[in-house]
Formats: sequence, structure tokens, C-alpha cells
Amino acid sequence: MTGEPLVPELQASLTATLAPLVAGFDRYAFVDFPRHSNVGDSAIWLGARVALDRAGLRPVYECDYWSYRPELLERASRDALIVISGGGNLGDLYGKHQALREAVIERFPDRPILQLPQTIHFADPRKREQAQRIFDRHRKLTLLVRDAASLELAERWFSAPSQLTPDMAFALAGRLHRATPEQEAVWLLRRDRESSTGATDLRAGSVDWGPTDINGPTVMATHHLVERLAPVARRSGSAALGRLLGRAFDARAATQLRQGVRLLSRGEVVVTDRLHGHILCLLLDIPHVVLDDRNSKIGTFRSAWTAGAGSVRTAASVAEAADQVVALRNVARDRVSA
Repeated sequence: MTGEPLVPELQASLTATLAPLVAGFDRYAFVDFPRHSNVGDSAIWLGARVALDRAGLRPVYECDYWSYRPELLERASRDALIVISGGGNLGDLYGKHQALREAVIERFPDRPILQLPQTIHFADPRKREQAQRIFDRHRKLTLLVRDAASLELAERWFSAPSQLTPDMAFALAGRLHRATPEQEAVWLLRRDRESSTGATDLRAGSVDWGPTDINGPTVMATHHLVERLAPVARRSGSAALGRLLGRAFDARAATQLRQGVRLLSRGEVVVTDRLHGHILCLLLDIPHVVLDDRNSKIGTFRSAWTAGAGSVRTAASVAEAADQVVALRNVARDRVSA
């Protein structure tokens, strides 16, 4: 494979979008570290770190849902940009993330806040109306979204300016490296509420981001470090402990991402219904087949950004995906023999 040409284009688009939004700031407070086993969210967190570092900003505060203390954010974020991590949790699918987002936006109505690229999903109109009330009272909130459907919802529901932006993981382009494949295919299929087909029940040997398949000893060591350090940093209010917690967040995300890269690299081809299975395969130049998830995150993201990727095939079923694996492996063999 010669590398997916869309990747540097998306990285450049991400950089160009962020530049005017962070101009004038040299510090930022980073809210909502993803303290769970989703490798995609680790890639988002680390991609944001890279992008903000390139833009000349340094972190002055980091927190997740459990370590957030508004008075510490108040003290740290004077003259700093408040940045909320991206992902797929703007809405009512994942309550803690939305609760933290709303708490920060409501508490700091006059501070500039940048919501990094999200997918929006509300099933409950009452929760959406609550978010509307909180968001619309804020004077300096900017919403970035990563697909056209979310942009349409943001423009319909919220008065804050919104913009279509690639996923933050694309800031990692050139920093991830594929290992030598060990098997014909890796099937990375969801086992959570966002699975659309129950494909894991139909495909023996499938894996997912999670404790069974991804959390090796190194990941668990960094996880336990965060678990022990976060409550101490929160109680003490110490700036030094806060900085140490930020480094622990980064270590947890980095070790987890490395495990995810190793998992994907095992296959000559990957089949996935995870959005960041798709994105990481593009960054690693791994040919892959995508099945959509329950909320069509992959389909809407591909429509916005990656429909032209030559290393990707789509499938509507596990059986069709298996056929596409054979086709992709044949294409790879033909390129090698040519």
C-alpha cells in the first residue's frame, strides 16, 4: 500500500479549522478525559493534544467527570481557552459526559469554550431541550461537529456557532506505525449499545475495544494510576498534583492506543463497525471493510470525509464483509506481484 491520500488532506483541514478558533490563546484547560477502554476516544484525546501543541497552546488544567472541580477550573482557566474533548457523546447516549459538558458550559458563561468535534444524538426531547437552554445562554461557545447530520442538528437546535470538522484523531497522521500482519483478518466489532446487527454473535473470533481484548498489563497499570491519583488531585486542589494527573491521563491514553494499533495490525485486512477502527486503519494504511453502527456514525462520517478512500470497502452484513475481505486481500496480492 502507498498510503491513503485523504489522510494528509484531513489533517490539513483540521489544522485550518482550529487555527482561527485558538488564535490569541497560549493556554488551555482540557475537560472530559475518556477514562474507559475505548481506543478511539484515546486517539481523540491524544490527537487534540498534538493539534493544540502545534498551535502553540500549553495545558493548564485537565479533568475527567470524576476529578472535575469547578473552582480549580475557575482558577486555572483565567485568560485560557476551555476545551471539551471530542467524540460521540454529545447527547443522551452517555450521561456522565453530557452532564460534565453542561456543568462546565453553565458554570462559565463568559469564558471562551471550544467543543471539539462531536457526533450529536438526542433520543429524549427533554434532555435536548435542557442542553439547548444551557448552550444558548453561553456567550462564547463554539461547537465543532464531525458529520453533516450533526451539523444540521447543531444549527437547528443551538445558537452557538458550529462548524463541520474532521475527527481529532487525524492530528496523529504520521505518528502511528503498522506492525507486520499475523493473520488474514481482524474483525473489530462492537459489543455495546451502538452495535446495529449483533454481528459479534454471528462472527466467531471477533474482538472489541474492552478489558478482554485490549487492556494488557501496561494499560491496566496506567489505568490504576489514574484511578488512585484522580481523587487525591481533586481533594487537594494542588496544581502540582493536577499536572501529574494530566500526565497520567496522557499515559493511559497512549498505552491504550498502542494496544489498539497492535490489535488492528495483526490483520492483513480489518472488518469493523467502529468509527475509530475505520479512522485508525486509514492512519495505519490498513485495507478494511466497514459495517455501520446503530447510529450510522461511520456512514455519516464517510459521507462527510472518507467516501473517496480507496482502501475501504463497505458491507451491509457479516457475510458480505467476509466476501469483501477476500476481494481486498486479492487486490493487495495483485499490487505486490505487480
